[in-house]
Amino acid sequence: MTKTVYDPFGTAIVLVNSLAQIIVVPESTVCIDATEVIMKPVMMFETKDGVEKIYVRTVDWDNLVLVSAKKAGENFISDNYLLNPPIEHIFELMKSCRQIK
Repeated sequence: MTKTVYDPFGTAIVLVNSLAQIIVVPESTVCIDATEVIMKPVMMFETKDGVEKIYVRTVDWDNLVLVSAKKAGENFISDNYLLNPPIEHIFELMKSCRQIK
């Protein structure tokens, strides 16, 4: 199953596997739609070589979702996410990538 969504800059992101469906937060009633993370991120990062884009969004007050998309030919493909990544991971993104939103 695949689904195509567009980020705030109009880049098409193809969601595959579990990201094309609703993400269920373990031990919670919270569900996350990956399309919302990409379409309305709180922060966006891009690697300096432009090969990967990372989208960050908060859901409720205590859930942070990170969705990454890698360039594959002409498309960006996203097939994984990280739920509540360590804050050090976000700091590393801020240091090593360009923040574009």
